[in-house]
Amino acid sequence: FPSHDTHAMGMNAELLKKMMSKDFKTYTPAEATTKLLNFLESVRELNDKGNKRKVVLAGKNVASFDIPKLRNFLTGESINTFDNIIHYKTLDVGSLYFDVFKENVSLSEINKLTNRAAVSHNALDDAFDVVYAVRHKLGVNNE
Repeated sequence: FPSHDTHAMGMNAELLKKMMSKDFKTYTPAEATTKLLNFLESVRELNDKGNKRKVVLAGKNVASFDIPKLRNFLTGESINTFDNIIHYKTLDVGSLYFDVFKENVSLSEINKLTNRAAVSHNALDDAFDVVYAVRHKLGVNNE
């Protein structure tokens, strides 16, 4: 594995352990692809012309890490479907805090600012941190 793959696997060691347990629900690559594409399709909204908007993915390093990883997982027509559902623009949560930090900062720095626990580098926890950071910056209630 390239070093960033090893690093990502290490950050999600607990999730990988759970995935190895007999109680963890697993999916074939085809099933997982269908679930992913169905989910993305389900969150699309209509624009003022009645056409479905593309989904803008948000995260920390989503354009440089998550999207390439997802695209490597997909095959055949599912790549085209994925590319037609997601927008080529993404939202890196660090850029939302440029006015505070004067640079695109890490999620760890944002968590300190918003009084969140330290970043766990667990994929699901990190996703919740990103949502919290976006909602915090937009002044939306985070209950």
